Amino acid sequence: MIADRGGKCKTKFFIDNAAPNGYNGAYPGRAANLRNEIETLYTRRLVLRGFTREDAADVFAWASDERVTKFLSFRPHRSLEATKEALAQWIAAYGDGDHYGWAIELGGRVIGRIHTNYVSRRHRRCELGYYIGHDHWNRGLASEALRGVLAYLFHSAGMHRVEAVYEPGNPASGRVMEKCGMRYEGTMRQFFLCRDGTYEDGLLYAILKDEFNQ
Repeated sequence: MIADRGGKCKTKFFIDNAAPNGYNGAYPGRAANLRNEIETLYTRRLVLRGFTREDAADVFAWASDERVTKFLSFRPHRSLEATKEALAQWIAAYGDGDHYGWAIELGGRVIGRIHTNYVSRRHRRCELGYYIGHDHWNRGLASEALRGVLAYLFHSAGMHRVEAVYEPGNPASGRVMEKCGMRYEGTMRQFFLCRDGTYEDGLLYAILKDEFNQ
């Protein structure tokens, strides 16, 4: 999964009018071109923004935790240097117009990540992945971040369909999807190649733009 172009912000996008105190900027009036830049999104408790190299220490705190990375494609980071290398990849991906990725910030600290695994411009659909540090589980923060990103993708980025997939052993991820209105569409057999060389099924959830607006 993932230069100083990362973190550049052209406009601000507020979810449920959750602008930070004192902000007097304008809402975006049209979909933005995200090539080489990333929108900053605000929810009730969170700031979703582009990563910068200065985020390394915050990211290492959760990227080095086996409880967080258990169902992810990368192994726990064993050093701050490994985190810096991952950050460099995530930031470089902002140069690809078909990538969206945000740091999940709470109280000035980066506590997680939410991003696209793929984007189809032709069909206006994408797949999302997300993860949050263990200290912040069970507080509704993952679903808050997901709702914020869904609102942006549907209302500003022109998406028609958004998907997410999780392993059966990680039901908490499925509950996050359900809280945001995503629907179970089926089980994809042996969808994930695990780090131990075995395969695991993937449970597919999705939501359409008109369903999100309901």
